[in-house]
Amino acid sequence: MRIAILTDTSLWGGLETHAAALAQTLDRAGHRLTIYCLDARSLPLFRKAVPQTIDVAELKKPARDGFLAWMGALSDVDADAVLLEKGTLNTGSFALDCALRFKFRRYVTYQQLEPPKLPPKSRCFIDPKKSEDGRAVSSFRFQVSRKNKSNRKGHEGCTKACPKPMLFP
Repeated sequence: MRIAILTDTSLWGGLETHAAALAQTLDRAGHRLTIYCLDARSLPLFRKAVPQTIDVAELKKPARDGFLAWMGALSDVDADAVLLEKGTLNTGSFALDCALRFKFRRYVTYQQLEPPKLPPKSRCFIDPKKSEDGRAVSSFRFQVSRKNKSNRKGHEGCTKACPKPMLFP
């Protein structure tokens, strides 16, 4: 199978490492691979990272972003399947996505986006206690970092509404 991997990057990082590793794995499985770089600055990086059995080529972006412009830019791409590697939400465009879906029977988008900012650190632990009738009661408590002590809500410094205590026989 002839597979094309499209990437729009100028730096080397996790997404590019994944693209190169995936290309090498598919190459070893007997597929014919071409990595198309939408930014010429990444051409030498990919050429160093993959064996010579994998082609690396530049795919020039059209001057105007539109469906017909992208269809023209993709006219020389000969593949049975295409994978678009997306590292940001700004990679490609709606017109590129539509052109790839229209031109290629098999089209996959791989999105490796930056994770959202994590919330403040907290640690939940169970504080076992005994009820009046002698059964164990679990009470969930949250321990928050010192920075967020002023933002405490709920009882005993909980950052969230605690679940109701559970009774254990």
